[in-house]
Amino acid sequence: LMLSISVHHPQVMEFIKIKKDLTRVTGANISVRVTDEFMKAVKTDDHYTVRWPVDSDSPEVHDHFKATEVWDALIEGAHASAEPGVLFWDTATRMTPSDAYTDVGFGSVSTNPCGEIILSPYDSCRLMLVNLTSFVLKPWSQDAKFDLGKFRAIARKAQRLMDDMIDLEIAQIDKILAKIDNDPENEEVKYYERNLWNTIRQVAINGRRTGLGITGLGDTIAMLGQTYGSDDSIKTTEEIYKWLTLASYEESIQLAKERGAFEVFNHRKEKDHPYLNRVISELTPDVIEDYHTYGRRNIANTTTAPAGSVSCLTQTTSGIEPAFMLYYKRRKKAQNGEEVMFVDELGDEWTEFNVYHHGFKQWLDHTSSFYTEEDRQTRWKPDDIEIAVKHSPYAGATANEINWRAKVKLQSVAQKWICHAISNTTNLPADIDTETVKDIYMLGWELGCKGVTVYRDGSRSGVLVSTDDKKEDSTVIIERDAPKRPEELECDIYHTSVKGKKWAVLVGLLDGKPYEVIGGSADQIEIPSRYRHGKLYKRTFKTRNSKYDLTIGEGDNQLVVKDVVSVFDNPNHAGYTRVISTSLRHGVPVQYLVEQMQKDKEMDMFSFSKVISRCLKNYIVDGTEVDRTCPECGAEGSLVYQEGCVTCNSCGSSKCG
Repeated sequence: LMLSISVHHPQVMEFIKIKKDLTRVTGANISVRVTDEFMKAVKTDDHYTVRWPVDSDSPEVHDHFKATEVWDALIEGAHASAEPGVLFWDTATRMTPSDAYTDVGFGSVSTNPCGEIILSPYDSCRLMLVNLTSFVLKPWSQDAKFDLGKFRAIARKAQRLMDDMIDLEIAQIDKILAKIDNDPENEEVKYYERNLWNTIRQVAINGRRTGLGITGLGDTIAMLGQTYGSDDSIKTTEEIYKWLTLASYEESIQLAKERGAFEVFNHRKEKDHPYLNRVISELTPDVIEDYHTYGRRNIANTTTAPAGSVSCLTQTTSGIEPAFMLYYKRRKKAQNGEEVMFVDELGDEWTEFNVYHHGFKQWLDHTSSFYTEEDRQTRWKPDDIEIAVKHSPYAGATANEINWRAKVKLQSVAQKWICHAISNTTNLPADIDTETVKDIYMLGWELGCKGVTVYRDGSRSGVLVSTDDKKEDSTVIIERDAPKRPEELECDIYHTSVKGKKWAVLVGLLDGKPYEVIGGSADQIEIPSRYRHGKLYKRTFKTRNSKYDLTIGEGDNQLVVKDVVSVFDNPNHAGYTRVISTSLRHGVPVQYLVEQMQKDKEMDMFSFSKVISRCLKNYIVDGTEVDRTCPECGAEGSLVYQEGCVTCNSCGSSKCG
């Protein structure tokens, strides 16, 4: 999910600081939509207007904020935790071709979660990638070159395939509509469902938006013998993106000739659009003539997604990004006389070997002069690897090494030719100051980027932690007292119904963190599913026995469930939830409890253990480390929780239990 707010919104300062409390917004990225008016006020240290409704023709002016105060707060948040990101909204709406059709429902309102598709209401994020490494002739040699002719031909086929995807999407929506007709719900419920899906269907027909992009740019630049971020690489990047877009538009115009233009196409709306004029003017005269005769098939065509999972499959760098890391060490259990290089705390013996970034390994294999016959048969020695890194085209150009100005400039030349936007992160060293972050965001706006995101090394807790950090003595069991339970606790309510089996779980919260868990089979309790939050009251009697009452709703709609523990039909689960609650109160990290519950080999999707673990996952802070090696690539210290899923920062694999 992407949550965004206009910089002119009266609550923009509260929004900017919302992620200082990591329990308030989880599983979502946040960005601020800034305008040219605001950016100019920042440069002149002036005030700007805050208004409501923000986009009204006659809004009420609430206040005049000092632009630099808002700017400083935004920069401090990005420096501290990589959020909020910034969307340069005037640039986005001015240069995105679909915004020419704002009056018929295609005005941009926000972006998809990673920011690469700028979307209008009810529209779909459709993505497809072309692997750039496939078009490098004689890679890793002085004669290496990029085959623009083949690239153009494949990009045209990809655009045609993207247009076919829209028809497949419409066919699936038709199946959903048919299912609604046959569902047992009453007609009032069906009315709203039909209205939603018919709207989505009509928007797909009216605009036929696509998101054609690329992956493997970082490897492609290295294969051409260039350094990512150099002047040569920036020229190469612009040329590749220019031909991607020209090929996409050539095919979109050809498709309009064959199949018809998108439903709301209108030449008059497009004639003064700065982006469309730039692209159309580069097409050949016959294609331009077809454009004026038949129009275009797709309202907006191109983008650049993060491409993390896809790039694991293509074994390339991701999207527009450089190589993240050239090699890392992997362990496996020593067998059949293999050299023992590490013994763990259980006494298991492990051998170690290096795993290389695929492009770097290709270069190593091609450049045999840097290693011996023995190394070719076994593995590289650490000293030799560092020598190879320094001689490789990747030298000084991995994610944490590239010059930030070069990274923003490279993004801007790609953005010049992209319909939508680009998912791109400017990586920064841990000791970078806030002034540098200001310079990056300002440069992004000045160069015409539609958005900028930064990540300062170590700025997200649990992602990258210094080995010098002081830790408690892990060889001693430390006893902790639980904080006293107040009489009243806020609680989250989770409802699960699978194969007719109903479960209900209440998670009591102390200062936004899970303090206790109550739940079980919900056959004997009726909590309306619309309620997601409530309050748990503890009543203590003279006998020191306690009972918990659940209160949900307010006023006349308030519902009270007395002694909620006894209402659950859970004789097999009450002791289980007490142990979990005791662990939470005494400070056991949530992720440890979740991981232990998921180790139950007998657990299936419908067991109580699974239900509890799925609920508690919501309270694991993004970036929390997982204390084991990645099962896919074997990298150590690379597994972290992201939106409740265990994700590898090295290979990009993700698993949700």
